[in-house]
Amino acid sequence: MLVVFTNEYEAIAELFKVKKSGIDSVAQPRLGTKKRKGAKYVQRSNENIFNLNQEELKQRIKIFEAILQPGLSYNIFLPQNKIFFEEVMQGKIPQQVYIGLGYNDKLNVNGERLDILNLFSWAKRAQQGIPELELIIWDASCYQAVNMLDPKKIPAQFSADTAQEILGTLGQTLKENSQIRENSELREKYLKAFMSTLDIKGRVIPARDYLTGQETEYSKQFQKCLDFCRDPSTDQLKIVRAVQFGKIPDRAKVLYTPMEIAEALLLLETYGNDIKLGPTSEKCFDKFIVAAARELNGAQYKSIWYTRPPGKPASYLTNDGNSIDFNDSTDIIGKKLENQSYRNWLGDVIKPFSTEPSLEDNINKVITTVKGELR
Repeated sequence: MLVVFTNEYEAIAELFKVKKSGIDSVAQPRLGTKKRKGAKYVQRSNENIFNLNQEELKQRIKIFEAILQPGLSYNIFLPQNKIFFEEVMQGKIPQQVYIGLGYNDKLNVNGERLDILNLFSWAKRAQQGIPELELIIWDASCYQAVNMLDPKKIPAQFSADTAQEILGTLGQTLKENSQIRENSELREKYLKAFMSTLDIKGRVIPARDYLTGQETEYSKQFQKCLDFCRDPSTDQLKIVRAVQFGKIPDRAKVLYTPMEIAEALLLLETYGNDIKLGPTSEKCFDKFIVAAARELNGAQYKSIWYTRPPGKPASYLTNDGNSIDFNDSTDIIGKKLENQSYRNWLGDVIKPFSTEPSLEDNINKVITTVKGELR
């Protein structure tokens, strides 16, 4: 007869409790069924399916804690929490998590935004509980070329060569635009400096290497995703299918969603990565990635979302002028830290990387160390 370990069941249920984000109405669903929820659901699942003993349950708790990271001033959400729960309980421990990063138009002048540390902070804590976990960063800063693209260069009709044609045009745009090219090269240097100085296990993949007209694996995935996002009745990408937020002023910008899906499917097939990390602002993109992975690859894709501090844009890419940049002076940093919610959030974010007496000292140490690696 299986012994009931109430404390372990309750601990797992507490980690998976319902959480909500008031900024963009994100909620983590309740773990359970109509009949059983919380600890009772965890217990019954273990008794009927997993049959884990007390020591094995404690190991699973360690994994769940590494992913969900309770006790911080911000929340980590698992929108597919039931799938996460079942896979980990069955012994499938996450091996890779990927995040895609966009364009920072002030990078050459202001330096990187310190807020980007939140994804590295999550990875650092996660790797303490799951040492084999690898962070894969898809550096998509070169996607800014899409914004510079003449919409007339987007094919009106789709064929088997549409992806190669579009990528060839984007690649040419990138070659001709030195500002975007130099910006994306500097972003890659920053990301690699973060990885090395903060001791994060992982790799940086620059998307600009894939923006060519050649037959590449990314081109194949992009073609699949163009087909997935198009309206077969009109043979064109539709805003209602491709993007579900904001107003898209021209046909070129609807390319963002199939490109995002393509990068996720590329990493899924290349590395077996089936988890995407990102801010809650990417929930609409992630919805399509999950659907595409299911329909095109038969995979149960999962997302991990994190929240930003109260009063801040959900995405760190939205510059409100009050976030710390790497080239800020000491006085400017002090002024920006007067926002208490931002200060609390940043204190939690930077904690795994430095143990200086004050938050200001920790910030200065991280900035100085990373900049030293850039030289």
